[in-house]
Amino acid sequence: MKTIKKTVLRYLLLVSVSMGLYANTCPKWFPMPAMDGLVVVIPIYDEAITEPDLDCDEVIDSVDTDIDGDGVANGSDSFPLNPSEWADSDGDGVGDNTDKPSAHSQSVTVDEDTNDNTIILSGSDDSSSITFSILTQPFNGTLGGIAPNITYTPNADYAGTDSFTFKVNDGDLDSAVATVNITINDVIDVPILENFVGSIEENATAGSFVGQINIVDSGTSDITAITLSGIGNTNFEVSTDGNITVKVGATLDYEMTIEYNLTVVATNTDGESTAVKVDIAVTDIADVTPILSDFSASIAENVAVGTEVGTVTVTSVGDSAITAFTLSDSTHFEINASGMIKTKTTFDYETTTEYNLTVTATNSAGESTAVKVDIAVTDIADVTPILSDFSASIAENVAVGTEVGTVTVTSVGDSAITAFTLSDSTHFEINASGTIKTKTTFDYETTTEYNLTVTATNSAGEGAAMAVDIAINNIAESVPVLAETYNRTIGVSSVIGLYVTTIYLDGSNIDENTASSFSIVSGNTNGDFNISSDGIIRTVHTLSHSTSSYTLEIIASNSVGDSTPVNQTITIEPNSIPTASDFNITLDVNESTIVDWYTRSSAMDADGNTLTASVKTQGTYGIFSVTGNSLSYVKTIGTNETDMGVLEITDGIGTIEINVSVTSLSWQQIELGQWNTVATKSNGALYVWGWNAAGFVGDGTTIDRHTPTRIGTATNWRSVSKGHGYTLAINNAGELYAWGYNSYGQLGDGTTTNRDMPIRIGSATNWTSVGAGSKHALAINSDGELYAWGGNWFGQVGDGTTTHKYSPTRIGTATNWVSVSGGYYHSIAINSDGELYAWGYGGNGQLGTGGSYDRHTPWRIGTATNWSIISAGYAHNVAINSDGELYTWGSNDYGQLGDGTTEILLTPTHIGTETNWNSVSAGMDHTLAINSNEELYAWGGNENGQLGDGNTTNIFTPTRISPTINWKSVSAGGNYQQAYTAAISSIGVLYVWGNNDYGQLGDGTLINKTIPTPIGN
Repeated sequence: MKTIKKTVLRYLLLVSVSMGLYANTCPKWFPMPAMDGLVVVIPIYDEAITEPDLDCDEVIDSVDTDIDGDGVANGSDSFPLNPSEWADSDGDGVGDNTDKPSAHSQSVTVDEDTNDNTIILSGSDDSSSITFSILTQPFNGTLGGIAPNITYTPNADYAGTDSFTFKVNDGDLDSAVATVNITINDVIDVPILENFVGSIEENATAGSFVGQINIVDSGTSDITAITLSGIGNTNFEVSTDGNITVKVGATLDYEMTIEYNLTVVATNTDGESTAVKVDIAVTDIADVTPILSDFSASIAENVAVGTEVGTVTVTSVGDSAITAFTLSDSTHFEINASGMIKTKTTFDYETTTEYNLTVTATNSAGESTAVKVDIAVTDIADVTPILSDFSASIAENVAVGTEVGTVTVTSVGDSAITAFTLSDSTHFEINASGTIKTKTTFDYETTTEYNLTVTATNSAGEGAAMAVDIAINNIAESVPVLAETYNRTIGVSSVIGLYVTTIYLDGSNIDENTASSFSIVSGNTNGDFNISSDGIIRTVHTLSHSTSSYTLEIIASNSVGDSTPVNQTITIEPNSIPTASDFNITLDVNESTIVDWYTRSSAMDADGNTLTASVKTQGTYGIFSVTGNSLSYVKTIGTNETDMGVLEITDGIGTIEINVSVTSLSWQQIELGQWNTVATKSNGALYVWGWNAAGFVGDGTTIDRHTPTRIGTATNWRSVSKGHGYTLAINNAGELYAWGYNSYGQLGDGTTTNRDMPIRIGSATNWTSVGAGSKHALAINSDGELYAWGGNWFGQVGDGTTTHKYSPTRIGTATNWVSVSGGYYHSIAINSDGELYAWGYGGNGQLGTGGSYDRHTPWRIGTATNWSIISAGYAHNVAINSDGELYTWGSNDYGQLGDGTTEILLTPTHIGTETNWNSVSAGMDHTLAINSNEELYAWGGNENGQLGDGNTTNIFTPTRISPTINWKSVSAGGNYQQAYTAAISSIGVLYVWGNNDYGQLGDGTLINKTIPTPIGN
């Protein structure tokens, strides 16, 4: 039910009174029902009042302090006669209960392109509470917030005016509409640019396009200039539309700068933009030609064709291998691929005293600047005579003056021979024609031979002495004397020509010890024996035990007569069993062989019978077969296990069995450099092959080797590592050796001299591991100390400097290093706590620090303590932790990080989810890894087929290679133009694939391979 307020009815009453109604009466109020449930209170005037009492409070108005009874004293009541109104807050003559609220219009100013500008709406009312309502939205912007606290955002790039309207309400009444007028000031707009990353080939010509900077916003006016800043900014220019090109006069050289890190700003009439980064990588191409030094040498006139003059000194090969040398004179001289100059003709000092030539060297970048080659021809004395050795014989007791013979003159020289000279003028003489004659008599029993020399002299001098050997022949003067004989026992034999014994001479002089023949005078039953002119008795027929003994009467004869006879007793015994020893065959894991079983087993038969062999028991992994004295072994199962077979040897009567073992020599370790390969076998033998400039191979020559070449005879090599044309190796004695290229001291011998054979470095005997970088070397000893030496441009040695080191230099004081690996210009290592460290060049993120800056000392990477295996590539790394997880970081131009992108990774990043990796190798632009299942995976650059998948397309995630082969180790090598790979199977077979320009694959060819190819041993 609703009721009308009593105060309202009082107001009606007052109105009535004021109109002269109900004067001097105070009503009593009675509620009366009305329509719609409304109760109306009706005043009943049943009492007269003599004084006015407006509020009927029985206090007359003249003394009442609150005449209208509204609870507000008369002095404070703006409407003292109206109990429903007492306040007029705004003083407008209308009470608060009936006054409408007000909404206040206003004007605000904001800037162009600003967001959420605050506007506080205002209004007023006699009431204590009002609400706000937005009536119309702005046309050139948007509102936000909750009234009265709202925000305004002008439309982008808009400057001008805008407005919106609103009203307020006090709970009963709305205000009039108010307007908020907004002025948007025009604000100066400068351009906005984005960071730029791009690349350009070194030596790019002026105008070559690098890329386009993204202009996010050009501002309020056209861009008038875009300006680069930073080191090397003068190599580039930028158009007003953001196109970066190579500037006229630019010098882009990868070997000097591999990346330009610049900033750029854009300018319009309003000013400059905020600077953003511009990173431009310079990609390497073959552009540096070789540098040669002037060459001078001398040769004697008349030297033989093909005589070596000398080798041109190569100051620098440039940035690719030298393919040829060219001489300006190819008539008189020739030069080979190693720069060795040889003669092509003979020379005469009297005709030409010096040849002045030039020489150039050519590599992929082109031909070098020609340098001088000055070859002097030296005069020599006129040629002396040349004689041949002379030999002759004369009989003892010949007459004095007997002619012995004439010395042969090979060449008289360039003038007539004037004399011959013998070294012995007592027994012989020689005349001007070279005829030798005796000067005395000779006795064979005194001297059997005279050994002299002879020379010939002409106007040039005396020639070389040649041998003159004159034998004295014996003339028999007494009959022979035979030595005492001894009984000879032999077994029954079916052999004809079986050796029995020898009859010897035993005289007191030479004549008695010289016989022209021996004879069996008697006792030779059935003619079973004969005797040779040198006294050897052999069987003529087969022997049996039916005749158990022979007594042969034997004489010796010479020109004087017959000797006194001697008797030789020969006893025939039953057959004896042959003897032979077990023996071993050593061969490579996938090799077959043929050996002489008779010699290898020291087989013999005491009876002199012929021995034959046959295979009794075959091998497990191969097949034995016998042909005559040859034993063949053909391996049928590839393995490095020892095999065993049994041979049965017989003389036709008795037999013996021997064991033949086969030991397989498998490949043990393989390491790849840029152009050549080093490997060891299970017996500790060392092999190298590939390009051999500067003695890279280590065999004492500069001849390229296209198949594995054994280095020395040592069998105690334990650990090897290959760098840029040089090799480090440790033997079982802990000794360190090095050889090859040494321009920056990377061999560690204190010099910069190249070495073409292994040389020992220092005297230490506790080296345990080595890691060869491109031109710097690292090694760890058994005390856990780290040493480094060689090129140090970027601090890759790790001693805190950038100075090259020419001998092993201790790095820090730590004694817990366990593994180290060298990249092109950086190094990584692990200590025994499983912590990973890196140092050197960091421009490609290869240090893993999260940035691209260099470090000159070992720098801890992350906080992990479970690193176990590492490999440093050209500018990227790969590592495995103790959980078998694979991580990569650094350069990724060819997908060599395996994360499916070509983006640089600045910190070690987990690749895949596998946890069974146990072997890795990082190359120039490709990576390989083996897991515990002996599966091989490859990814990255593949321009030379170095991934082994049969293609030349780059791969960006680990991809399995040759799934039919089980693998145990792998190595990646080469450079961007000549990348290649080698791996050893679980049974020790060596496989190779990739580039083969220098024979570095070792298969005897120069043909690239795109799948794993086994090589011979």
